[in-house]
Amino acid sequence: MKHNTFFQRNREIIVGAIMLAIAAVYLYNIQFIRIRSQVRVTARLVPEILGALVAFLAAVQIIRGVGVLLKARRENAAGNVPAVFVGREEMLSLWPVALTFVVIIAYAFVFNLLGFVIASTACMFLQMLVLTPRGKARPVLFAVVSVLSAAVIYLVFRRGLTLTLPQGILSGISFFN
Repeated sequence: MKHNTFFQRNREIIVGAIMLAIAAVYLYNIQFIRIRSQVRVTARLVPEILGALVAFLAAVQIIRGVGVLLKARRENAAGNVPAVFVGREEMLSLWPVALTFVVIIAYAFVFNLLGFVIASTACMFLQMLVLTPRGKARPVLFAVVSVLSAAVIYLVFRRGLTLTLPQGILSGISFFN
């Protein structure tokens, strides 16, 4: 007999629905990005691609969740297992999800002030800490990966795609110009 709580049974669907809602808001807000010149590749291209990918992955997550839910219901029905309300353990397992939203919201608020490189480095580092299981965190590795990733992404956007990203407090350094 399989004994699952509400969130364990519906986790895939809930996460997929949340990500689909975020993708919808993200895609809606892309229309407000200002285009300064008439070129084929505009500042909207990469956000549109990323938004579409998030929406697609969210839909896949929901479909997968429905499959998992149907399988669990069949197994529980065969064993006459009743539904269980949310327990303390399950509430504690939602902390990484809640902290992820806090980190993303904080990232949105400090993005222009700190600039892309610093804000993205901090966001990636904090996400790695939040999502790593207890006792397995490697802060030095996380810091190195975050700094290198943010720098490479910045260079790709700035030099390769010639798109402007906020420099924030690093605006005087020639590497970022």
